Amino acid sequence: MEEIYANIDDVRSLSSKSSTKQEDPRRILGASVLGLGLLSVFLLAGLIGLVVHHLDVTEERDRLKAVFTEKTSEVFMLQCLIDKNTTCPDGWRTFGCSCYLLSTEKASTNSTASGADLVLVSGSVEQVFITNMMKESTWIGKMEIGGVSG
Repeated sequence: MEEIYANIDDVRSLSSKSSTKQEDPRRILGASVLGLGLLSVFLLAGLIGLVVHHLDVTEERDRLKAVFTEKTSEVFMLQCLIDKNTTCPDGWRTFGCSCYLLSTEKASTNSTASGADLVLVSGSVEQVFITNMMKESTWIGKMEIGGVSG
């Protein structure tokens, strides 16, 4: 049992030397500055990564929203074609679920009195139809059939 305690003096001298030795304050300050600098760099890199990711997500959301709007318009037009309840007043042209009036006047009191508005293009298919109509007219009124807009 005495063999265990034979080196006790050596252990005490090592522990007393390490506790009395003081660190250089400049080393501690330098290590602190280095640690804070590295932390700042990592935080900045993370922030830049989040901003880039947010921009990508925003662009994707806008693209999907445009596709959704286009597909909704197509579904609406297909439902109208299936129903075949499209009847327009005399002088109006039918396209999908809407009636279009061709007029050579800038504002037609006939069309606005019957519930038509200026055309608001809601899809690429409608845009092609209207572009072809504009070759013939200066004002195009649009009236939704059955009070449903697409």
